[in-house]
Amino acid sequence: MGTIEDISLSDGEDELWSPGSVSFSLVASQIGNVNSESLICDLGAGGAVSSVAIARRTAANVYAIDYSQIAIDSISRRAREYSVLGNVKPIKMDVVQYIQKAHNEGLVFDLILAEGGICGVVGHAKLLSEVKTIIKPRGVLIVTGFTYKGISAQAGEKNKIIAGVPRAVSEYYEQTRFSQGRREILYEEQLLETIASFGFSIVMNFCASQSHWSAYFQRMHRMAEMDIDVARQHPHLARLTGIDEAFHNLMGRKHLSYSIVIVRALS
Repeated sequence: MGTIEDISLSDGEDELWSPGSVSFSLVASQIGNVNSESLICDLGAGGAVSSVAIARRTAANVYAIDYSQIAIDSISRRAREYSVLGNVKPIKMDVVQYIQKAHNEGLVFDLILAEGGICGVVGHAKLLSEVKTIIKPRGVLIVTGFTYKGISAQAGEKNKIIAGVPRAVSEYYEQTRFSQGRREILYEEQLLETIASFGFSIVMNFCASQSHWSAYFQRMHRMAEMDIDVARQHPHLARLTGIDEAFHNLMGRKHLSYSIVIVRALS
């Protein structure tokens, strides 16, 4: 496994976003040989910064899926700003419903982006099983989101937090204050095992450093204060997350990581 410092980082189309999201998405597009004939699906797109960046560089066609109208408006604005409005199609829809619709229509994608913890919201196994129905053989998938890191788990009890994580931390992240239902967070090794179990071959596995992670929340907090679009997708998301991100590092004990995994479908 590498760290995010191992590759060069760049601002995402003049905007600096979540740890390495644009940089790693561009790497994923290169691994997938994305070009103007390629079809990309951005699940839980948010502001679609990554997919807009890919569209700019490759002229690929992107379906950007999000249930939030704020996100859809942001995608349209950003696509227009960066002159890729004809390449980026915002779709307001639940991601699982969209995947099933795309499957029924026979759509298959060269590259699928599942960034920002959408797997944790839907459930990793659920989303990966659905994604398998719409990705081309040898297609590329990028998964990013929270994982528990550096915590020992006993054999047979991998779904239990047995050491090191204060209850308030796990309760906050697994029953978030800004979304309905549980947010599934896996140990890092669980995430990789789950991905592999659905027939994906891991190409790259990185972990965002604490410095990049903290800087991200600081930016999100400032964006929320300025009432900027993506930071408003969930009321007070940036404020709450930024505040609570601090206490999981209380006394220097790091409990969460941000994993970035690029994989290829084997069939």
